[in-house]
Amino acid sequence: MEEDEEITFDPTKYSDIEPIYCTTPPVCSINYSKIFKEVMGYYRALMAKGELSERALEITGKVIEMNSADYSAWYYRRRILKKIEGTFDINKEYEFIEDLGDSICKNYQVWGHRQYLVGLTGNYLKELDFTDKMLEDDNKNYHCWSHRVWVCNKFNCWVGELAYTQKMIEKDIRNNSAWSHRFYTLKSLNLLNDLNQLKGEFNVIEKSLHQSSNNEAVWTYLTGLYENSQNIEFKRECESFVERMITERQFCVYAKMAYVNIFKSSQKCIELVLELRDRLDLAHQSYWDWYLTKITNH
Repeated sequence: MEEDEEITFDPTKYSDIEPIYCTTPPVCSINYSKIFKEVMGYYRALMAKGELSERALEITGKVIEMNSADYSAWYYRRRILKKIEGTFDINKEYEFIEDLGDSICKNYQVWGHRQYLVGLTGNYLKELDFTDKMLEDDNKNYHCWSHRVWVCNKFNCWVGELAYTQKMIEKDIRNNSAWSHRFYTLKSLNLLNDLNQLKGEFNVIEKSLHQSSNNEAVWTYLTGLYENSQNIEFKRECESFVERMITERQFCVYAKMAYVNIFKSSQKCIELVLELRDRLDLAHQSYWDWYLTKITNH
């Protein structure tokens, strides 16, 4: 591990501690670097004695630098921070995360650690800005979208999310994460039965399908709105739209799927399922066999 050799570690700070090394040989031995073994030895010893101190915090940083997915190191680090809460520099903790680099942007542990820090600061605007910048680089980063949902739920700051998802959808109309976030925003703002809002959503859907009619993300969004809204006028408009689309776009697989999901067990549904199974969606024949059994036994 050449990267480990770049880690600096001063064992004299831990001279009063006997390091605990891993002595049981594993079935498949990993050739750990010398510095890795040394740091982990002192890290295990500190954890074993339950020391919550500045030097313990420092060594968790070394462990995380070498293995940012080490859940125990993140957990131990938060235990220490909670112990010294109010005395540590939270900006330095943010810097610690950012200095780890882009390689950890899809690391569950680091996002959980950010949540702990945001919970302390209450600065949700900083976090929304951070996720925006991250999504500029990777607009389908599931971890980042999930973190944004957490922030909005935690601080009830959903109001600007419709505009935000609109921006992200316009950049990439196939971004399923953006469509999913938009749906969750409507649900959180209690707008799933608001006719004016739903009409606006319908316009967004039609515009997107005009650009790309065989876009699974949009059809899933439409189906989700239909299934979760209780507004009769909107539901009828969805039904009429889907009926028209399967006629106009005869090879649009997702339009036919939406029809089947909306109308459930009509004779037309059975015909479409057979068409999907036998001609349009051969990769999922087993699924359509199951679905056919489901709607014919309904």
